[in-house]
Amino acid sequence: MATLLPELLLGLVLLDDAMPRQRFDPAALQPFIEEALAAEADPLSTLSFEQDPAPPERKPTFRKIGLPALLGGAAADIWTTDRALASGRAREGNPIFGDMGRGGIAMTNAAINAALALLLDRLAKRSPTLDKVATIGGLVGGGAKGVAAIHNMRVGR
Repeated sequence: MATLLPELLLGLVLLDDAMPRQRFDPAALQPFIEEALAAEADPLSTLSFEQDPAPPERKPTFRKIGLPALLGGAAADIWTTDRALASGRAREGNPIFGDMGRGGIAMTNAAINAALALLLDRLAKRSPTLDKVATIGGLVGGGAKGVAAIHNMRVGR
């Protein structure tokens, strides 16, 4: 190994001598130096004020699943309540509605459900987590209204 080292070093020296030498040209660095000095003098000159493209609009899950469930259940409940009251075999059990008559009960029920749908929709737009909460609320509310509609159908027969 000791005899191989001088030959290896001699080969590197010969290889180094065979390579063409490039001279350092300070003028080649001049554009980079000017750009660095300009950026140092005015740091805001290198910033770009273009706005990032807006993220795609997120359509809340509540509008796809929760809202149709809520409004479908509410419509079924209102319609079956009206049919059961019209048959004469049922009476409204909710004391809030009292003696409003069939039209008053339907309009009040529709207004309450519309306000609930708007509230849940606004909640769903705030964040993905609240969107899940609103979707679950819409599904539970629609399911409860659906159960009420089934009850009304049985009573009104």
